[in-house]
Amino acid sequence: MSFLAPLFLLGGLVIALPIIFHLIRRTPVLQRRFSSLMFLNPSPPQLSRRSRLDKILLLLLRCGVVALLALAFARPFLQRKLPVSPSAGPVKVSVVLVDSSASMRRGNLWADATARARDVAQRAAISDKVQIAVFDRGVRKLVGFEEWSAWSPAERVSAATTRLSQTGPSWFGNDLGAGLIFAAEELDITRQEHPDALRQIVVISDLQEGSRFQSLQGYEWPRGIEVVFERVGGAARANAGLHPATEVESSSATKDERASVRVSNASDSKREQFRLTWINAQNAAPVGNSIDVYVPAGKTRVVAAPKRPEGAAEARLVLSGDDDPFDNTLHVGVAEPDRVRVLYAGTAAEDDPEDLLYFLKRAFQETRLQSVTMGLLRPGASWTIPPEVRFLVLSGEVAPAEAQILRKFMEEGGTALCVLKTARSVATLERLVNVQGIGAAEASLKDYAILEQIDFAHPVFAPFAEPRFSDFTRIHFWKHRRLETNALPATRVLAAFDNGAPALMETTMGKGTLLTLTCGWHPADSQLALSSKFVPLLYSMLEHGGAFKQRISLYFVGAEIAARSPSMSVQGPGGVRIDAQNGRWVSDAPGLYTIQDGATSYRIAVNLDPAESRTAPLEVEEFEKLGVPIRSAPVKTAATIQKEHRVAQAIELEGRQRLWRWFVVAALVILLIETWFAARLSRPTRVEA
Repeated sequence: MSFLAPLFLLGGLVIALPIIFHLIRRTPVLQRRFSSLMFLNPSPPQLSRRSRLDKILLLLLRCGVVALLALAFARPFLQRKLPVSPSAGPVKVSVVLVDSSASMRRGNLWADATARARDVAQRAAISDKVQIAVFDRGVRKLVGFEEWSAWSPAERVSAATTRLSQTGPSWFGNDLGAGLIFAAEELDITRQEHPDALRQIVVISDLQEGSRFQSLQGYEWPRGIEVVFERVGGAARANAGLHPATEVESSSATKDERASVRVSNASDSKREQFRLTWINAQNAAPVGNSIDVYVPAGKTRVVAAPKRPEGAAEARLVLSGDDDPFDNTLHVGVAEPDRVRVLYAGTAAEDDPEDLLYFLKRAFQETRLQSVTMGLLRPGASWTIPPEVRFLVLSGEVAPAEAQILRKFMEEGGTALCVLKTARSVATLERLVNVQGIGAAEASLKDYAILEQIDFAHPVFAPFAEPRFSDFTRIHFWKHRRLETNALPATRVLAAFDNGAPALMETTMGKGTLLTLTCGWHPADSQLALSSKFVPLLYSMLEHGGAFKQRISLYFVGAEIAARSPSMSVQGPGGVRIDAQNGRWVSDAPGLYTIQDGATSYRIAVNLDPAESRTAPLEVEEFEKLGVPIRSAPVKTAATIQKEHRVAQAIELEGRQRLWRWFVVAALVILLIETWFAARLSRPTRVEA
């Protein structure tokens, strides 16, 4: 037998009162006449027992009444199982979003998140539908609605827990907004099948400040959806992050430079002193010097890291002094220049200051980011264009066979710059585009011509689009050729002189491009080679032609690298070869990687997204401001649900049986018997004279 209110059984202690009353002796009230006692010695009465219970049957009746009333108020019932109806109550459709971003690598957060997801699966009714997904920068479905319905109730919890345990947190950043939108759309799809179901999104996350949820701005939530946030993580922990100080588009430091790093301290951190050390990748031993860094809580500081030790190309920079090491490692690559080879086809001398090649060779200088070498193609020689060459400068006349080689080079993706030094050079242009009858003549100029009509939207002139760089009027052109562009197919004028004649044209040649400049940059034709625009313009042409692209050596996890060749492969930190998929490779973990793209090989450093280091808890009110339909009541755990179910079942059983009424009836019957019996015993005894 069980009791719905067992505390009322303490009322049975009232049984002590009848016992106490029965133990109390009262002085006899009956008086008898007697003669004089003057001749008797007084003596106290002698008792055989100090306390003696009398009228035992009456005492038992009174105790029985108290016990029966206590049992009645405790509401007893007989325990037995009730039949459960699968369709009892409304159907609930839930999407459980488990955060699998890099910040979930802290402490036991992932184990706590798995346990919370298991609780949600346990408290789901038989008819409920549950979908479980993990999210970081994207969303990945682990358990779908169809799988959940196909499994038996006993299989659901174990299968969901197993899949979560096999997943684990990733190194990607957190896009909580994309996860919520995905879950809302998944729930909205089920509206046709279950129009009256309760729809709920359960987010299990550390809800750190670095979460991205800006995509929720202006999002129109489907009706009937509520969002419940379950935050994992206990007391505040000291966390500081180490990240590159430069932007992603910048390159890393050279061998002789000290890398600039950014140390950020979380706003809820309790520590302010940290240390930077180079660590050997092979044996995890410190190498070189270390420096101390002071960063207050909630602040960020940019410092110069210790100089990389000699011969420690594989070393990594490590921050120590906080509680969570997941974001304390910075991989710093050594910037390697992108090596580009440019060919010049013409008869000019390399040391002639009055010709094009003299200025062209001096425009391409060796820098930290690039290395351009010049090659020559002389007329009459056997021309061979290496496959790594993507840009070619052409001046003078070429033979038909040479023009065919150049045309094939452009059709396969190369870029050629044809400079018309004289009007007779138009014959070369006709051979390149395979068009006859292009009219060309020397322009008639009074003093000089200037550039006026420039297409700054084109990639060649895009670097000069800002007002402080867009003034080309200071460059004077003494001579130029006037061309008839109507005969040129697929040609676009990028710049024109003030007299309307085209200055720079672009002609599409298969996969490549032909750029035509109607004047030279040597002093006899213009001041272009002596202006500050000359070198940036050449480099812009190189980038537009694909010959030179600034190589990025610093990446964050999740960045994509497009392949330049079909045979692109990546070698990871452990020496594992990773082939590019669909012409690209996505970095999924921090480390130093070697990229082999065709004949080019270079190294890159991949580091953690700095937003993941902002581990201070985010207030849920921030989501309410964006219109997220948050449920205020906390989600009940599986133990609470089971306890409430047992209580509800007990109430239902007690309501069906109502055993307390029989105990009350029994108490009343005994009370009547006790009243009759007490009255009988209280009658005075008749004394005979």
